[in-house]
Amino acid sequence: MQQKRHRCRLVLVTPPEIALETFADDFIAALSGGDVASVIVALDSEDDTVWRDACAALMDPAIRAGAAFLLRDRLSLVVEVNADGLHVEAGIPELPKLVKSLSPERIVGAGGATNRHDAMVSGESGVDYVMFGTTNPTPDRQMRYGDVKWLTEWWAELVTLPSIAPAASMEEARELVECGADFIAANELVWNHPEGAHTAVAALNTLFEQLAAQ
Repeated sequence: MQQKRHRCRLVLVTPPEIALETFADDFIAALSGGDVASVIVALDSEDDTVWRDACAALMDPAIRAGAAFLLRDRLSLVVEVNADGLHVEAGIPELPKLVKSLSPERIVGAGGATNRHDAMVSGESGVDYVMFGTTNPTPDRQMRYGDVKWLTEWWAELVTLPSIAPAASMEEARELVECGADFIAANELVWNHPEGAHTAVAALNTLFEQLAAQ
């Protein structure tokens, strides 16, 4: 009998700017669409009050849905709000220190890997996962999809540490799962879906189920 493919799971990434009075409803709708492994709050704001307000509105719904709640590069707030972990894009040198300060009680994940060397160094620091590319790419930090796909496939063949690959479309999600991604990170693919965040998450989970059954 053919062995089933490992089932990929979804990582939700928040937009860089959110209006909580409307986004909170979209967020809850997304969580109701199906399995979400984790949520990465990836705000561009340097204002801790903005982050605290976001955590107050989003963390409980995420936890009730069974999703780990991670903050990008906000170590002090991870402890303060009792989040599940930290997603690090601040740079490789900080990773061992952050892992030592938070693990094993909390998740520490490495983002921003854009090449094989950085991915391997990040993975060897003791983190729980490596993500290729950034949570909120900008024109000067944009990683080509072809490079994400290549890194995902290379990683899956050589490394057992889980990988997260960002997808901007359902077709990209399909290809990245087929390449061996353990998790798909979705940002605009969910929040800008024409039929709403619930539909987007439901469609991604259906895709993951179909591919796992092949």
